[in-house]
Amino acid sequence: MAGSKTNYVETKILDLMYGNQSWTPGANSVMALYTVAPGEAGGGTEANYAGYARATVTNNLTTWPSTNPKLNGVEIAFPTATGDQTGNVVGVGCFESAGVNMIGYATLTVAKPVLNGDTPKFPASSLSFSED
Repeated sequence: MAGSKTNYVETKILDLMYGNQSWTPGANSVMALYTVAPGEAGGGTEANYAGYARATVTNNLTTWPSTNPKLNGVEIAFPTATGDQTGNVVGVGCFESAGVNMIGYATLTVAKPVLNGDTPKFPASSLSFSED
């Protein structure tokens, strides 16, 4: 699975590089699952299975140890489903600490159903964000 940054982040980086505007993504990243994949403009349809909540991970070199691509160094797990998800999970979005601005996204290589009792997760080194 591979992903990229959003238009929001591209603008923040350009402002940082060419406009002398500071930007700090935050101490945490908030991860969300999608049944319709987001893209550079954000969007998509977030998962909503019973028991679903976004997962918060620490923004550091333990969670994201590699260079390019940036791979997760720890497992990222979401709450166990207490009901079935309508539609398969096809993507993931990464948000700034407050969970408002999407900074990155990735599409799954294979769509995954989430059924009652499932615990969606990304094992270490299975989530990839890259720069081209």
